[in-house]
Amino acid sequence: MDETSDGFGGDLVRRARPFLGTVVEVGVEAASFNLIDLAFASIARIHALMSFHNETSDVTKLSRARPGACIELDPATVAVLRIAREVHAASDGLFDITIGKTLVRTGFLPRHDASSSDSLDEYDGTPIDVEILSDRKVRLHRSVLIDLGGIAKGFAVDQAVQVLQMHGAQRGIVNAGGDLRVFGDHSAPVRIRRANGPLSEVLHLRDMAIASSENVNTRTMKLGEVHTPHIGPGGRSVLIDSTISVVASQCAIADALTKVAMINAALANQILSNHQGYVVEISEGAAGMSKIIDRKVKLERWQTALLSLSGMLLWASGSLWLLLHHFGAVEGNFGIQTNPLEPWMMRVHGLVVIPALIGIGGLLVSHLPNGWKYRKQRLTGLLLSSSLVMLVFSGYLLYYSGGDLIREWTSVTHWAIGLGVPLLFGWHRLRHRYKTARRAA
Repeated sequence: MDETSDGFGGDLVRRARPFLGTVVEVGVEAASFNLIDLAFASIARIHALMSFHNETSDVTKLSRARPGACIELDPATVAVLRIAREVHAASDGLFDITIGKTLVRTGFLPRHDASSSDSLDEYDGTPIDVEILSDRKVRLHRSVLIDLGGIAKGFAVDQAVQVLQMHGAQRGIVNAGGDLRVFGDHSAPVRIRRANGPLSEVLHLRDMAIASSENVNTRTMKLGEVHTPHIGPGGRSVLIDSTISVVASQCAIADALTKVAMINAALANQILSNHQGYVVEISEGAAGMSKIIDRKVKLERWQTALLSLSGMLLWASGSLWLLLHHFGAVEGNFGIQTNPLEPWMMRVHGLVVIPALIGIGGLLVSHLPNGWKYRKQRLTGLLLSSSLVMLVFSGYLLYYSGGDLIREWTSVTHWAIGLGVPLLFGWHRLRHRYKTARRAA
């Protein structure tokens, strides 16, 4: 379970109620205290719509529908199905809401009339077989036994936050067991409870969500095999001895991707790069202390802004210097002279190198080592990194080298690579976007 300390603000008013198979806590500033009941009403509605245990829920309605049928559902349920299909496609099927059959057989979900032992084999559909026709209607191409337990809780948290903000709440927190979202202009210290009880170090969240999953305490033994409620490829149970947490802009996304991260953290991080998120694993460290392994690949916003701005200024000042140096000479009192703007372009170029090097340091610490796992990005990443190293080295030689011949060739190398870096960056970025788009298609 994720917990917050009082550092978020001592004036928050908090209330807790049992929903979604856990205790849900809602906290807002005192002036918005009357909105807490609205948040709980929103959560209760999602609970009723998406519970596998509720005979009148939309989930039960889907399980009883026949192939080819057009089913009318609540827009909230359709919204969750849409997100689930997108994550299913992006994760190569690792996130799957049609695992209800397996969870019934292993005892994690109850047997209803629609999931009796004789009829379970009929549920052979996947999320792809749930065609979304509109915001209220879907069509089944094959029978599916859907369990939204891996995403509905996070979606309920998002809906509660939306209700609070829509009615004027400025800041607050909604915590549903392992799914938590913070909103407002203050950061909240969050501690993640490890599978065996102790709390982890503090993470600070601001306008972000976090979801956590573990299965050390939910394992069962059946016919000599260990089973968990987390299902991987081939219908096999996923066994993990640590707690996996996912930080993202939406709690539904964080909730869904904890299941992906349990199997393939690198793939989860790649998907999370589009949701301002990353994976955190809580595992045993020295002396029984918990250790947070942050597998974040995407740079922080300030790092991206610093690199982008300094990179554009470096390229612009360098290009202008090159044009002025070769084509911008002016007629002076003593003949052809250097353009007076040329030395100023050099000064600007040298000044902007300082923030650029700070940004490159961020690449070396986080982006490069954590991004190495993405094989399809290695070529462009290596070319771009090598170019940056060559620019730094050639810039050093231009400043300190005394030989005219060395300076001449170093200068040509420096500006030739510098002019081409934007193309390499664009190639690197477009390859990532193309791959992400193909996964979501």
